[in-house]
Amino acid sequence: MDNENQRELDVLAALEGIHRMQESIRGTELDMVVETGIIFLRLHYQRLPPGVARRLTEISPRDVAEVSEVIRENGATPEQRRSLGDRLASDAAVAQVIRAANVYRERLGYGPLESEVEA
Repeated sequence: MDNENQRELDVLAALEGIHRMQESIRGTELDMVVETGIIFLRLHYQRLPPGVARRLTEISPRDVAEVSEVIRENGATPEQRRSLGDRLASDAAVAQVIRAANVYRERLGYGPLESEVEA
């Protein structure tokens, strides 16, 4: 496997990880699941090359940076974590991540990623 192919696989893995966490955040009311989802969403987002992350305009870098604050002990209320999760996993953010992942899936010869959100 060449370096370019590996880079595209790495980007795809990060995008699919973000999407899984978005679906996890959207599919629960449990604070612990929301908190875990935003933590791992941030980790996957940080694995993206800067150029790819910059094109995900529906996910605010400021919101991603805010994850550190809301997960600290006494850092935020469950409502504040939910609000952040709702922004990171909005319909527009999910659709944009799916579109980006599908670009990489197509390049790598995989079928499209599907979701309940219109991409």
